Amino acid sequence: MPTKKPNKSTKGLQAGFNMIEVMVALGILAFGILAIASMQESSLLGTSLAYSVTDGTTRAMDQMEELLSRQWNNITSGGPVTEGANNRYTINWAVSLVPGTTDLKQITVTVNWTDAGFGSRSTTLTCYKYNNI
Repeated sequence: MPTKKPNKSTKGLQAGFNMIEVMVALGILAFGILAIASMQESSLLGTSLAYSVTDGTTRAMDQMEELLSRQWNNITSGGPVTEGANNRYTINWAVSLVPGTTDLKQITVTVNWTDAGFGSRSTTLTCYKYNNI
């Protein structure tokens, strides 16, 4: 059986990667890592904003529940009340008779705060309380 002679075109080639291929691969890897880092930063900012909105809304709901638990004649406007770390949240509420009625009050609770990177934010809840004597 005759032995196979090496092909002259592949005789001088080396196996493995050359420096250009390694540099291109590292460039693609670096680009991917930078994209992931950017997404991580956006994710952290979004999580921070979601926490602030949830916390502000919870404080507004707590204040609304406290006002609704009062007797009809004892529900009056008030605020500002500051709460949270570094008095971050400011709570105000307004109570008024609904026009054209004598036994229905509108209660509006507003919570304001400032988020780093997002500026001034607020949440507002409105509810009605009927005087059921």
